Amino acid sequence: MVELVKLLESTSVQRMAQILLKGSNAFILEPKRYKIIAASESLYELFDYPDIIGRPIKFVNHPISEVGRSLLKTLTEFHTQKKSSRWFTILKKRNRAQLELYEITDYPIFHRDTFIGCYVKFEEITFFAKKRIHQFLQLMLGENIGISQSGSSQRLSQLESEIVCLMALGKSPKEIATILESTVERKISSSSIASILNKRIYQKLEVSSVGQAIKKAILNEQLNYIPQSILEAAKEQIYFIESKYDPIVLD
Repeated sequence: MVELVKLLESTSVQRMAQILLKGSNAFILEPKRYKIIAASESLYELFDYPDIIGRPIKFVNHPISEVGRSLLKTLTEFHTQKKSSRWFTILKKRNRAQLELYEITDYPIFHRDTFIGCYVKFEEITFFAKKRIHQFLQLMLGENIGISQSGSSQRLSQLESEIVCLMALGKSPKEIATILESTVERKISSSSIASILNKRIYQKLEVSSVGQAIKKAILNEQLNYIPQSILEAAKEQIYFIESKYDPIVLD
């Protein structure tokens, strides 16, 4: 069987690997013990080890390795079917106390019809990826349901941040009340949410409409990420999004 690490010695495969790894948090694994054989430069800042090349992913001191162990059996099944897969995962980045939402995509790599490795990239989801945040909330609930300081706005409270976040996703006060009760077990009426919006949020942000509140919260960097309270309330660490036939094939 042709080994991926040997193929990486060729100029064309090296160029392909550089394109895949450039500008993203990503690594390439070989199938035996799922060792890291190539990685993007940004990963060295995230992982504890200064040199992660040659280490099996499960021995890397980072939450992403725990996710890898949890998904290994499922990913192996997808690999045999030549399928890529996408997942949401909630991680605590090294040197940070806060939880963060990531999207992980795994692509199997084949040499003709032989599985020889996989390419994995993970991207932190900020609030600017509204469609993906909306998708994450749907999966979490199990149902369908830019950037510099501006002005002297007061900081929003946890509840106020949750309300503005969900309003930015197009939720009504009634829908927000349902979501908050389902996620953070916060019982609050739709009329109370409307009152908090009109009497507290508008005053703190010095605005007079929902659209202005959302824009001001983003400009003041109060709406860059999903509120911690919602991430902490997630019942799972990993949420499956989709899989599809999408292998990387080397000749």
